[in-house]
Amino acid sequence: MDIAKIESGEQEAQLRSFLAADPYYGLFFSGNLRAMGLTDPILDYWGGYVKGRLAAVLMRYRANWSILTQEEALDLSPMIRLAEDSGTVNTITGRVWVVERFEQQLTRFVVAEPSHNYFCTLRAEKFAPASIDGVRQAFSADGEKIRELYQGGEMDYLTPEIFRRRIEREGARCYVLEAEDGRLLACAMTLVETDLAAMIGTVYTHPNERGKGYASRVMSALCAALLQDGKEPCLFYSNPAAGSVYLRLGFADIGTFKMTDFQAK
Repeated sequence: MDIAKIESGEQEAQLRSFLAADPYYGLFFSGNLRAMGLTDPILDYWGGYVKGRLAAVLMRYRANWSILTQEEALDLSPMIRLAEDSGTVNTITGRVWVVERFEQQLTRFVVAEPSHNYFCTLRAEKFAPASIDGVRQAFSADGEKIRELYQGGEMDYLTPEIFRRRIEREGARCYVLEAEDGRLLACAMTLVETDLAAMIGTVYTHPNERGKGYASRVMSALCAALLQDGKEPCLFYSNPAAGSVYLRLGFADIGTFKMTDFQAK
């Protein structure tokens, strides 16, 4: 397999066509491309070509990597070496067998935390929304409140700066449940969006407020907005409690998805 960085012109057209043929597992690839294009320094794509045919795509978003391909017989080692030679590998996401190739072949990084997930989507006719009382859309000016919500939790990496970039540069949208005193109690936002679908992530309820249905409220508002725009909500989950929330809203499992964190040896 020959590897070439995808930059513009015919390569970009091939990339878009390749991603369109795998709309669910290619959602991160397509959404990032739509939001940031091929010139943003935090995003890169490489094509893997077999006799001139684009057979796989390697994507780097910051220090997070993924390979998109449906061909299990393909030798992915050249792409895995390219990621490793970059010097930083934080997280690998994608089809289970693709992520497991990274786990087996990386030599300078070791698995820190693997996560097996269910991949699910929401059809408009299956949507069973909860109440959205108290829910509003959040914007970049809410960055400090977002930081306070996530502080000390498993997503405390979401600084005001990262949140503002997601909203202003990467096209994310976010819905929050706000208490009367102005504190945020729960949040859900899109990670990437295309014209036809959106990947939802960063769904979070403050630890002191869990079990009250707040996640269902923010998810209902976000999904309603996406469906109104003709976009199919997608997400992945590993927590059974979270999964029960999504399934009650009408989401249905369509496959599996793996995300593995790595650390240097």
